[in-house]
Amino acid sequence: MDENKNFEDLEPQQYLDIYKDQDAPPDDISQNTSLSLIYYGIGMVCLLIILSLIIKIPKEVSMPFVLKGGEKEWVLQFPQKTYILEKFVQTGQQVNPGDSILKITGPSIVNHIQQYNKTMIKLDHFEEEVSRVEKRKIELLELKIERIKEYIQQTSRRITKTVTTRDNAIKSMSRQIELLEKSYARDTILYLQGVIALADLERSEIAVQQLVSEKIYTEETYTLRLLEQENMLQSFNTQKDDMEVESEEIELRLDLAHKEILSESGQVLTNMKLEFGEFSIQDEALLLMADKKGVVKMISDSESEVKPGEILARFGTAENPYYAYLEASPAQVGQLKKGQKTVLKFASFPHYYFGTVKAEILSVSTSPNEDGFFPIRTILYEDEEFEGEMMNGLTGKSSIILEDKSIFDHMFMIFKEKTTFE
Repeated sequence: MDENKNFEDLEPQQYLDIYKDQDAPPDDISQNTSLSLIYYGIGMVCLLIILSLIIKIPKEVSMPFVLKGGEKEWVLQFPQKTYILEKFVQTGQQVNPGDSILKITGPSIVNHIQQYNKTMIKLDHFEEEVSRVEKRKIELLELKIERIKEYIQQTSRRITKTVTTRDNAIKSMSRQIELLEKSYARDTILYLQGVIALADLERSEIAVQQLVSEKIYTEETYTLRLLEQENMLQSFNTQKDDMEVESEEIELRLDLAHKEILSESGQVLTNMKLEFGEFSIQDEALLLMADKKGVVKMISDSESEVKPGEILARFGTAENPYYAYLEASPAQVGQLKKGQKTVLKFASFPHYYFGTVKAEILSVSTSPNEDGFFPIRTILYEDEEFEGEMMNGLTGKSSIILEDKSIFDHMFMIFKEKTTFE
């Protein structure tokens, strides 16, 4: 009861100065918010532009593939039509590196050989005609350079002789002038003493003046002669330097041209070796040779034509690298060429768990097989993650990258198509 009474006795109290004088109402932040949104918008646009320039969207074509190779055997199989001209081995026969196996030909082989022969003809022409003419030019330039070097030596000796002769002449005249000046000074004293006549003094003065003039003339003459000889020496040195530069340029052109032809022929041979292995050229055919030791497990029984993709021979040998075998339709093959990058996705190893394998097109057949498709062979690289997992016969889907353009490039192409009028 007492507690309730005490509570009721309490009176409400008003606290003063809740707000201070320096307190101000809050600012209107709507304008700052608008500016911030504008800045954020500009930043997002810049970020999108940068990303559209960096992020690339590849244009690609897809087709199934079959994994081959990897077995302890060596297979002769080509994606183009070939013709067997001669067989040098039989089933069960052992072969060693360098042994002849088959002699084959075909449109692609003939084309390769013709390209190689053109480079050889070009090389022969270069060595027999171009190189001979250019080397003759170099020899003539070297003879001229030697002759000019002799002129330079002769001119240098003339300059040295001219300088010596000039110095001796000037030195002799200086001594004579000194003696004449002493004689003139003595005659002046004698004239003042009345010993000699004025005419004698004047003759003495004239002799001094004549010798001084002769000395000046001699100095000018030798100066002009030295200037002429030095100009001649400079001209000879310039000619020598120009001829040496010209000779070096001819040698450099010869060396570059020779290397270019050798590189061209070497590239043809390298491409043929990648496609056909070890071989030697015989007329318009290739003599295929073993590049490793092995035993013949199978030899084609065809007497002439071998279809694209058909096996010519199989050898038991060391393990070979894997390769992907693809077949392109007529609509696809026109977009494909050697060196294009390929991404392989194995059906047995989902790519979102195991990843992909990168490959590169090694050859594209110019002849279709029985089904009308064009065989394609690729080489694999960066396949370490699948080491020990891959096996002959695995299938999957390959994505061949035709071109790699950024989002900005694609947008620009779309804009160009929309704004271009025929």
